[in-house]
Amino acid sequence: MKKNKSEKEETLVGFILPSEWDNNDNVTGISISTDDDEYTVENNKLGEELFDFLDEDVRVTGMVSEERDGTKHITITEYDILELTDEEEDLEYGEEEDEYRYDEDDLDEEDPDDE
Repeated sequence: MKKNKSEKEETLVGFILPSEWDNNDNVTGISISTDDDEYTVENNKLGEELFDFLDEDVRVTGMVSEERDGTKHITITEYDILELTDEEEDLEYGEEEDEYRYDEDDLDEEDPDDE
């Protein structure tokens, strides 16, 4: 791997995705997808632990390097699996937040507030 820049420590928040498979369709490589970029996770002990959390949101800290072609790699030194509420997950994946929240009164046809 030819690197363009030296390694620097960064903290990223993103989503763990499979990025490489073997001939039997077993995941052999993962990446962290952020709003801005995708980072290939290097296979150290902590990086390998993340295989158990595919499709989960995560905050990772590690040494980030970039190849000349722009491919970014991270060697994980610390991670936290993020627990999002259903509402946060909906907003994260592109659903807009409703401006008005419905309540039980909205189901009553005789409600004077609805007129």
